[in-house]
Amino acid sequence: RTLNRATDSLRQPGSTFKVISSFAPALDACGATLSTVYYDGPYSSGEKEFRNWWGSDYKGYHTIRDGITYSMNIVALRCMADTVTPQLGVEYAERLGITSLVSQDQTLSTALGGLTKGVTVKAMAQAYATFANEGVYREARTYTKVVDSDGKVVLDNTQQSHVAMKDMTAWYITY
Repeated sequence: RTLNRATDSLRQPGSTFKVISSFAPALDACGATLSTVYYDGPYSSGEKEFRNWWGSDYKGYHTIRDGITYSMNIVALRCMADTVTPQLGVEYAERLGITSLVSQDQTLSTALGGLTKGVTVKAMAQAYATFANEGVYREARTYTKVVDSDGKVVLDNTQQSHVAMKDMTAWYITY
């Protein structure tokens, strides 16, 4: 009867969501490469002005690889806006097991992890494990089965899995 913060608490994922919603879909479905370049400069959409996490200093042209390495907000935003689209970013997040997204999350803020409800620690761990699993999403589980004293299966917890992205995309991200 206690709160399990890993499975029950929704939190804003912040910059950890850049790879899930912006960079992975760009590499997997949109023809981008780690060398695809975006301009890190002042950026706004509608009335919303975005900036990098380190402030209003901008670094010029940078690759997706740099965007991942240095967690560059503007590179992630431009990648989503110019290449991926918020809708595709949300679809990829859902492929990676993020189930708490709502229709209002189809915005550029999703590239930076600004979500309506947030995500659980478990969901983020499952999503990132997909990269290590060569693009195959596997649902996390704490047990495989429970048997009684006669060897009869009482509970079966078969792991659910599916291909979420190309194995090369997962390799590029982990590289």
